[in-house]
Amino acid sequence: MRSRFTAGSSISATAWLSRYDGATMSWANGKRYSRQSALVDVLEDISLRPSFWLDLIHPGVGHGLETLVPWKEVCGNAIDLYQLAEIMAYAVDAKSRFTYRHSHGVAAVSQVSGETMGLSGDRPLLLETAGLLHDLGKLTVPESILEKPGLLTHEEMNWIKQHTYYTYWFLMQAGFDPAMAEWAAFHHERLDGKGYPFGKSRTDLALEHRIIAVADIFTAVREDRPCRPTMDWSGIERVLTSQARSDGIDGDVVLALLGEKEALDDLWAELSRRLDVMDYGTALV
Repeated sequence: MRSRFTAGSSISATAWLSRYDGATMSWANGKRYSRQSALVDVLEDISLRPSFWLDLIHPGVGHGLETLVPWKEVCGNAIDLYQLAEIMAYAVDAKSRFTYRHSHGVAAVSQVSGETMGLSGDRPLLLETAGLLHDLGKLTVPESILEKPGLLTHEEMNWIKQHTYYTYWFLMQAGFDPAMAEWAAFHHERLDGKGYPFGKSRTDLALEHRIIAVADIFTAVREDRPCRPTMDWSGIERVLTSQARSDGIDGDVVLALLGEKEALDDLWAELSRRLDVMDYGTALV
C-alpha cells in the first residue's frame, strides 16, 4: 500500500503534529502552545523539503545494492568505476526511447565542461562517472510517466521529482563516495535554495554539482521529448541563460558550456552514432 506522504505533499508538519497534544504541545484556536514550540518550528521548516517525507517512508532504499553490484571488489580505479557506471546508465536510459542517451549525454557534457573550467587529474573522469549515475533513481519511475505525451499531473510530477532522492540513497547505500553521490543527486537543486528534493543552496553546491545541473538541462532540451522536439542552439541558450538569471544554475558554467558549441556538436554526433545502432529496448544485450 503506497503512503500518501510523497514528494511535494501538501501535508505540512503543522497538520501532521496537530493530531497530538498533551506533554509535547496543545492546540487551541489554531495556535500552538508548548515549551517545545521552537523544536516544532524547526520540524515545520524541515517538512517543506520533499526529502523529509521521503525519509519517513523509504523502505531501506538501495538495501542490498552493494551485494548486487559489488563495485568495491571490481573497481580498482577511476576507469573501472566509470565502466561499471556506464553499464548502470544503460539500464536507466533503456526505460524510455526518449532518454536512451540521456545519461551518457549528461556525463560527456559534464566532462567537457569540467575540463573547460579547470578540473584536472581524475576529477573530470569522476565527474563524468557521476553524470552516468545521476538518474539512477529513475529506475523507480514507471515508463508510463517517462513516456507520457503532454503535461504531467501534479502526482506524476511529484513522482518524477523523487528520482534524485533515490539516486542519492542508492549510491550511499551501495557505499559510493559521498561526494560522488551528491554530484550525481543534486542536479535539480538550485542556487537560490528552491530546488528539490533536499533544498540545497549555493553554499552547499560545489562546482561539480553545478556542472552536472547545467549539463542535465542542456542534454534534456537537446533531446526529443514526448511533449516537444529537440531545441537548436538559440533555444538552448535562451533556456540556460533564463535559468541562470533566475538564480537557478551557475552563470559561469553556462558561459563555459556555450563557449564549447563546436565540441558539443561533435560530441552529440558521436553519441548518436554510437548509441543509435542500439535499439533502446535492447541496450542491455
